[in-house]
Amino acid sequence: MHITLWLSAGKRGDAFIRVPRSNLHLFQSLIYNVLPPDRAAFLHEEGYPVRGRRMKLFAMSWPVAAAEPTFEERAIRFPLPVRLVVSTPVTDTMDGIAGGALTS
Repeated sequence: MHITLWLSAGKRGDAFIRVPRSNLHLFQSLIYNVLPPDRAAFLHEEGYPVRGRRMKLFAMSWPVAAAEPTFEERAIRFPLPVRLVVSTPVTDTMDGIAGGALTS
């Protein structure tokens, strides 16, 4: 299952998201923040056991911006809107992302 999340700035012109190059995991933390707290804690702390490892069982695309991102020395500027595609085979996780995105 896939869900597409759009990040935008409303009616502000020339808007962008600026993310430090070494911290693209901030987009992953966005996913955890839209999930219900109990679901986020389960995925982050426990996950699903697969062959002796703990897996989160969700994946996310590279952020896709409205135009080409600008690579600065220490950051990447993504022009808004930015699209993230999240994929998971787990219905509870997908429901949590969809519900959290609608209420955030």
